[in-house]
Amino acid sequence: MTTQRMPVTAEKALFTFYDIESLSNVFTLCTYTPYPDGSGTFEVFYLVDDAPSGANIADDIDHQLMGHAIFASNPGLPAFPWTQVRFLDLRREDSNRHLAEIVGLSNADQVNDLSEVSGYPPELRPVCDTDPGYDPIRHPFVAGYNSMNYDTTMLALYLNEVFPNPGRGGGGGGTTARPRDREHNTHRKKNKEKQRLQK
Repeated sequence: MTTQRMPVTAEKALFTFYDIESLSNVFTLCTYTPYPDGSGTFEVFYLVDDAPSGANIADDIDHQLMGHAIFASNPGLPAFPWTQVRFLDLRREDSNRHLAEIVGLSNADQVNDLSEVSGYPPELRPVCDTDPGYDPIRHPFVAGYNSMNYDTTMLALYLNEVFPNPGRGGGGGGTTARPRDREHNTHRKKNKEKQRLQK
């Protein structure tokens, strides 16, 4: 006898929305998770390269100023303390692991098959809505804005760079913002310019 599953609807499920910005020396990924009681969590993951002179920029970031800017430019966000804002420096291994836990990281052929082996730690495997322990209020769907190609590719590239050796432990640090911008943003800008000229 099979256990009957309750259908998951957008009304009953939790969602984490994310977006990526990649500049010449800054890589950022922001997530926003609204909860049924009206509260929410806004997380800012950032990777800032040192200045050409070698000066450290990331340590001088004013989180309070950034927080004020986030609320000022997003008036739809419930005001603090209803929306809690966290800043996570991607130079830190724990910040990278937290990001991987949110979006999931696995190299199994069939990620939704629990019997499939992944070289990455099991706690990084994304929870699927077909899992026996899936709970739509505890395990949010991850949704992006126009992210099917660019953002998902950038995210996969980033996680591959910071977790380069699945099955060997370690990982979670040791990359810069610049490679993503130089190779991928340049290609995207050329495509946008080409589309503009064709109109």
